[in-house]
Amino acid sequence: MKKVFFGITLVLAIAMCFSLLIFPVLKFDTDAIYNNHQEEINLYIEENKDTGKSLEELKTEAVNEIIYNTCIALQMYSSNNEVVFDEDGNMIESGNDNEAIMFDLVRLKNKGIKYTDLANSIKNQFDYNIQLLKAIKNYSGKMDFKLFFDNWSNPFLMLLIVILVALEFACAILIIIRSIKGILEKKKTRLLRISVFGIGISAILLLMPVIFKSDIPAMEVNNVNDFVGIFLMNVRGTTICYYCGIGFAISTILALITKLLKY
Repeated sequence: MKKVFFGITLVLAIAMCFSLLIFPVLKFDTDAIYNNHQEEINLYIEENKDTGKSLEELKTEAVNEIIYNTCIALQMYSSNNEVVFDEDGNMIESGNDNEAIMFDLVRLKNKGIKYTDLANSIKNQFDYNIQLLKAIKNYSGKMDFKLFFDNWSNPFLMLLIVILVALEFACAILIIIRSIKGILEKKKTRLLRISVFGIGISAILLLMPVIFKSDIPAMEVNNVNDFVGIFLMNVRGTTICYYCGIGFAISTILALITKLLKY
């Protein structure tokens, strides 16, 4: 009987791994965006009230603009950016395919954010910072760290989000390993504690708008890295996170049953 239970957890964990890799794990929560950015949205509606569009259309446009600005700031798109400075020392970003970027932004808004999109964001930010270092050195003839840190994109903040999602995947992988050990009748599978930890990670991903809720005054965002906080409070886990949470809960119950069967 224990082997059957371990077989069920094995199948569930394999399905969780594939779903986390293939499908979007996060999505923008429009209700959270509206609640967190009411001042900014009201300002947008006031500035565009003479366009002939309805209040609902303007509200949707304002929310979409916040989503697009967040994705652009965190560089969650295919990028080949090049950083250069103009003759006045102002930083310029060029070399991006704006049409391709817009396609990615619409996909992220409508379909959600995959784990690969989060990883791509970190890669783009590292690439951007390397280009920025080269541009500063070419412009000033030396390394100006103040200028660099005034304009850099901090990839380590986004890395924390990637690690959070990776922990969900890691729990599913560990359940696969522990389930196989259970099927082979190895002792101390530790399936229970891993499953409980997985439930906790799923809950965090699903409740991010609640955990990081804040009211952002209009025009308060001064740095590109401020968008990491905006991202955290405006996204939540998709149905995949619900599925993983349920899967971990089932694994927890089955792990408890297998422990009771020892007695």
